[in-house]
Amino acid sequence: MHVATLRRTLLALAVLLPLSLGACANDPKGEDTVTDALALSGSLDVAEPATGQHTLTITVVDGAGAAVEGATVTVDPEMPMHGHGSSETAVVTEVGGGVYTAFPVTFQMPGMWTVTVTATHGERTGSVDLDYTVN
Repeated sequence: MHVATLRRTLLALAVLLPLSLGACANDPKGEDTVTDALALSGSLDVAEPATGQHTLTITVVDGAGAAVEGATVTVDPEMPMHGHGSSETAVVTEVGGGVYTAFPVTFQMPGMWTVTVTATHGERTGSVDLDYTVN
């Protein structure tokens, strides 16, 4: 390698290396970060749901696992194989401590149902699909 080429290469490295190290210092990969998404979980009032009305208990937490109060929560039961939803709209009530209940979650026929639960709190949102085999 020519001395002039070597000098240009070393000069370029001397300029670019600090810039790239500074970029790495701000890279959040590998650090613990809290997301703005909400995490939801839910359970029905029975282990083996049958046709009819049920109560769904929903828990909403933020990315750090803290309970989220005052969220807007919706519940949408659907029977994907038949392409239809429920015959009733569930009313969601806040219980407190990030816990909400929805009633009636109505399954009008046996088969596979997916209940999509969505929560919004300010700019944060989250959803979960809960699958149930209804007898």
